[in-house]
Amino acid sequence: DSTLFDANADTRRDSLRIGFTRVAIEAGIASAYDPDQSYFYDVPVEMRIYGDRRNNNEFNIGVSPTVGAQFNRESSLGLNSEIRYIGGGIDTTSQNRFFLVANPVFKFQNEKFRLKAGINFSYFTNSIDSSGFTNLGPDIEVAYAINPTSLTAFAGVTSSMQNNTYESMIAENRYLSNDERNSPTIERYQVFGGVKGKVHQAIDFEA
Repeated sequence: DSTLFDANADTRRDSLRIGFTRVAIEAGIASAYDPDQSYFYDVPVEMRIYGDRRNNNEFNIGVSPTVGAQFNRESSLGLNSEIRYIGGGIDTTSQNRFFLVANPVFKFQNEKFRLKAGINFSYFTNSIDSSGFTNLGPDIEVAYAINPTSLTAFAGVTSSMQNNTYESMIAENRYLSNDERNSPTIERYQVFGGVKGKVHQAIDFEA
């Protein structure tokens, strides 16, 4: 309803005729995983193209390699990563953004105990104002099966950076301003813990 906008008639008409074009292509370049082998890897690639009637456009391409070594059936050491370039323009302003993630992690799991211990490094830069954001934090989770079939206790602490694109932001708010600053969302620390399990074949719980 255009009456909800406190703006002139031209602005109301422009806001109500927003149209979007989105194209997404995903592919796997290479992949290998076998519990009997001493290594594993996966190299997916993604390309996204976005445009709208307000002269905003984005070209988004990224690769997310995972590589690692399998010591035995219970433990492994791996590296999860992401390298992403986003180019295009928001209204009349050209932007080139670069996003990098490196997440080395050790994993151990047996019948009753599970451990994930690593660090998460993220970096973001935007050519429009030479802004740079860096985040380094833990990626740790432990879980113990009090009862392997019905009750597990878990706890952990993580840190992360979320890469926000104009496409993802406008998906949440279609009337987002063209001059909205594009920067990542940083979660320095998230501490969690609790128990989860099953009281019946059809009833799961987590607290």
